Amino acid sequence: MGYFTKPDGVLFAAEVAPLNNERIQACLASHDWQYRIDVDGDIGGWWDGHWFYFFIRGLDREILSVHSRWNRDLPKSALENLIHHVNEWNYDRLWPKLAARCPKDNAIVAASFGVNYPHGLTDAQLDEHVRCAIATSLEAFAWLDAFYPAEAAAARQAE
Repeated sequence: MGYFTKPDGVLFAAEVAPLNNERIQACLASHDWQYRIDVDGDIGGWWDGHWFYFFIRGLDREILSVHSRWNRDLPKSALENLIHHVNEWNYDRLWPKLAARCPKDNAIVAASFGVNYPHGLTDAQLDEHVRCAIATSLEAFAWLDAFYPAEAAAARQAE
C-alpha cells in the first residue's frame, strides 16, 4: 500500500474539494459564529471587537485570505512606534502577518493570514485554518493592546 492511498487503493482526493464561499460559510456556521455577506459578496464577521473578512484569492481561487483590523484609534504620531511593534511580531511569528499604516488621520494595524490550496482541501483543514486565522489574529491584537492600554480600554467601552 502506498503512503497516500487507502487500503483499497483509492486516493484520498475524494475527500478534498476546492475552496469556495459556501464552504467558508458552512465552516463558520458549524461553530454558530455570526457572519454577514456584504454587497460585494464578501464574508465578514466580528470577533472580540475586531472585523474579520474571509476572501478567496488567486487565479484559480485557491488561496484562503483572512484579513482583520485591530479596532483601536491611534494618532498618526504613533505610527513609528506601532511599526516597531508590528515588526517585532512579524519577526517572531508565522501568522498572522501584521501591517501598520496611516490611510487617513489615524494609525491602524491590519492582520492577514493566507494559505494556498492548489489541490483543494478537506473540511477539517478549512476549519483548522479558519480557527487559526481568528485565534492568532486575536492573539496579535491582545498583544498590541498591552502596549496601548488606554486605547484598548476606550475601544472596549465603546462596543
